[in-house]
Amino acid sequence: MKKKILLIQPENKEINNFRKKQFNNFVQITIPYLAAFIDEDLFEITLVDEYSQKIPFDIAFDLIAITVNTPNAYHCYKISKIFRDKGAKVVLGGPHVTLLPNEAEKHCDYLVVGESEETWPRFLKDFYNGSAKARYEPAHVPLLKNLPTPRWDLLKHRTALMKGAVFATRGCPYQCRYCNLKQIYFDRFRTRPKSEVISEIKRLKSRYFVFWDDNFFADKPYAIALMKSLAPLHKRGAAQVTLADCMDEELLHEAKSAGCLYLFIGIESFSEASLKDAGKQINRIGDYQKIIQNIHRHNMMVQAGIVFGFDTDTPEVFESTLKACEQLGIDGATVSILTPLPQTPIYHQMKEEGRLVTENWTCFNGKTYVAYTPKNLTARQLYDGYVNFRKKFYSLSSFIKRIRVSRTHVLHNLIINLGYRLAIRETTYQDLTQKGNEVFWWYMGGGSGLDVQYDADSAQPFYPVGKFHTIAELKAATEAVYSKQFCEDILYPVGFNENAGGYILFKEIDGVLYINNDIGGIGILGEMTDQITVKSSEPEKITVAILAKEPDPESGAEKEVSYDLTLVKENGAWKLDNWYDYGVGKTF
Repeated sequence: MKKKILLIQPENKEINNFRKKQFNNFVQITIPYLAAFIDEDLFEITLVDEYSQKIPFDIAFDLIAITVNTPNAYHCYKISKIFRDKGAKVVLGGPHVTLLPNEAEKHCDYLVVGESEETWPRFLKDFYNGSAKARYEPAHVPLLKNLPTPRWDLLKHRTALMKGAVFATRGCPYQCRYCNLKQIYFDRFRTRPKSEVISEIKRLKSRYFVFWDDNFFADKPYAIALMKSLAPLHKRGAAQVTLADCMDEELLHEAKSAGCLYLFIGIESFSEASLKDAGKQINRIGDYQKIIQNIHRHNMMVQAGIVFGFDTDTPEVFESTLKACEQLGIDGATVSILTPLPQTPIYHQMKEEGRLVTENWTCFNGKTYVAYTPKNLTARQLYDGYVNFRKKFYSLSSFIKRIRVSRTHVLHNLIINLGYRLAIRETTYQDLTQKGNEVFWWYMGGGSGLDVQYDADSAQPFYPVGKFHTIAELKAATEAVYSKQFCEDILYPVGFNENAGGYILFKEIDGVLYINNDIGGIGILGEMTDQITVKSSEPEKITVAILAKEPDPESGAEKEVSYDLTLVKENGAWKLDNWYDYGVGKTF
């Protein structure tokens, strides 16, 4: 009998909103690739891409598989919880799981850690036979041979253009300090058989595609041989390469002949000091102009990766970078805020220096938060400078300046720039260190009740609340907020123990009042929501209106319910004045 498996390519609302209107949103290859390993004689496959689809919580599945990256982690944990509560088994894999497996294992039934060409098929077989283990890790470096073709046919609501991702190599020989490739993959550069790559590209329905490699030119003989085989297909593509390799005339000639439209290049910075800070001394600023001119001369566009926030960056970095981009005719820019991803050298440095202002992974997306304390900029200067740079770079006036220098694929160039311009949204700076008279959700729980977690859909910003290492510490903190009788009557009976976890509902920290709407998993006020309004605020009394989203126990569909909560401060602790209005205490 077939088992039903749901594969989820997750995307939280914030990132979805950030990139929704970009024209070059190629689908992540991971989930269609994993689907290709599944034996359809044993499993009935459903694939969901959250970029354009809703997760079918109302359908029963035997197994849910989710690939987890760092900024999506809490969103994925929430999805996992919903399905596990319905009786389904959940397996997690992906970059974040590989970086922090001990965290991830609290939120699923099974883990697939690291590269999965060997472990994923083995897990599927074990799961079908009822003998799956809790964790799977590769015993050796996978050889990238005889790999299946990604199941793009299972992906709905995406155009053929956006289903054009292929990988030919894996790994990168360099050691950039902000990059987590060395922690995710085995530290060995590998290539796929050229015939398999060409065969996969032939099957793509679109003329356009992108190599999903981290450093396509790293093995020069392989890259040249592959591009020679690609040229007769008359496809149009793109690839990520290093600037230094673009000094090679032969590589650029073959790339042009193979139909390459643009090269993504991690320029990162126009400062020698910042490049040193990034561990990217292979980039030499003095060579930028010559190399970019050479790429343009071969009729290829340059999409530059630019990062702001290195320790040597000052408030002047934004205007100087814009000026340099316009002078060089850089066609497009993928701009990011420096983000200390877990287990990277920069993360460990920031942690040792006490500069991480949060370890809420939702804030580690590199686009909408500053998760650390910069050295020569304030966090606000960094965020505002990054936002203004993107607006100015993708303005019509800047495009005209850049295209006059580039003169490369003017129509494609215009379309790509327009897509990025349309994707720019008005955003609000979220100060992750601010202390003030504001009200935010916070959530504590987990398998043991001792670890702090955050809900991906809760209000912004997110603040760390601290960790309680023992049940006694957690109880002491709880009883400091509520009366002991309340804890004994309400909190402790509904799951305050080592298995189910315990929860503090309100806590003031440095002048900020935190609210949690979930006691022991009961969900008295429903699911987290970002729609919370302070209706009135006095020194010792606050009334907030909350629009909660409550999942239907049967269908899983969300419904909206509005609550008014009045909180009063007594003896230094916040109490919910109208708590019993909602029946809590009467039922339990």
